[in-house]
Amino acid sequence: ACPLPSDAMSIAWLADALPDCDEQERVDLLTLAAGSPLVAVKLHAQGVHEQRALVVEGVKKLLKGQQSPTQLAEGWKDIPLLLLFDWFCDWSSLILRYQLTQDEEGLGLTDMRKVVQYLAQKSSQRNVLAIQDWVLLQRQKVMSKANLNRVLLLEALLVQWAGLTGQG
Repeated sequence: ACPLPSDAMSIAWLADALPDCDEQERVDLLTLAAGSPLVAVKLHAQGVHEQRALVVEGVKKLLKGQQSPTQLAEGWKDIPLLLLFDWFCDWSSLILRYQLTQDEEGLGLTDMRKVVQYLAQKSSQRNVLAIQDWVLLQRQKVMSKANLNRVLLLEALLVQWAGLTGQG
């Protein structure tokens, strides 16, 4: 595999490749793409900003008890499962990192910072590690093309996510 270009080079390249995006959007895309500008362009073409906004809003409503896991799972039918599992895995990692470091700079993208911080303060490390293990296991099943019931899988994820703050 080729090494990734520097962030500065990637942002400059993305400015040419995605002239309609502002700099913050390009930075966010690059973050979501784990530093790969080619993946960032692909994610942009798939409408990742809109998809993520829908998921982030849904997670916030879930944690406030304003929407059920079933409603959210149905509403996310057009979002790729791998993308969803990547985000939830990333968020669980950010929660753990914040629990260990209390470093607010490491809370990830601004759209989920307050949620990550809240969950880090209210969740046990054991619960976060358990959901991270579960998410990784389910992600592996999705990658291996297992025949999974998408809605039930997402409901299970969301029920566990909503229960993160429970006693562990």
